[in-house]
Amino acid sequence: LKLYSDNGVYFANTRTTLSPGAVRITDGHLTLTANTGTYNADLRKADFYGNVKISDPLNTIYSDTMFYLRDSSKVTAVSSVKILSNENNSTAFCDSMEYYRKSRHSILRGLPQLIRIDTAVEKNSPDSIRLDKLFLKAKTVVSTKEDMKQLLIATDSVYLLRGRLAIACNDMKYFPNDSIFILKDVPVIWFEENQIFADSVAV
Repeated sequence: LKLYSDNGVYFANTRTTLSPGAVRITDGHLTLTANTGTYNADLRKADFYGNVKISDPLNTIYSDTMFYLRDSSKVTAVSSVKILSNENNSTAFCDSMEYYRKSRHSILRGLPQLIRIDTAVEKNSPDSIRLDKLFLKAKTVVSTKEDMKQLLIATDSVYLLRGRLAIACNDMKYFPNDSIFILKDVPVIWFEENQIFADSVAV
């Protein structure tokens, strides 16, 4: 671990470093920067405040407050959270999130909203490039893996828009690799001039 700061105080009895000025921590897996922060060497825990940014090869996360536990590789971000995913070209906003770097498992809470650009299709002319965008809103969104494939789970007041397709339900699973949506709990689908009701739907 390496810690850089404009100024700092080290408390030997608790093995805690306090950095009231700009601070940056890197441990070979990710880099964390903020206006101020503390690091406890016994707990292997970093607490960062103000313009916090944490980045690894897959994601960059911004928030007002962030806590990082090195042993479990758990990141907790609070207030004005923004996540940029390099893996799937998506941007998400939420009130708080938990990110487990080793298992690549994320939980977004507080009316998370997600925007994802799935594909860019080129035909014969550069003028015909089409970006396939997905907009998702729910009360809780979980990003994880199932059978080695990425899985997005949205629950409670789920709304989704993708091209001419609009979806409302309370329980949704989305497999981006296969472009499959599994909808449960009062799903309603709008596609062009059609409206579909069912107990459960696979799209």
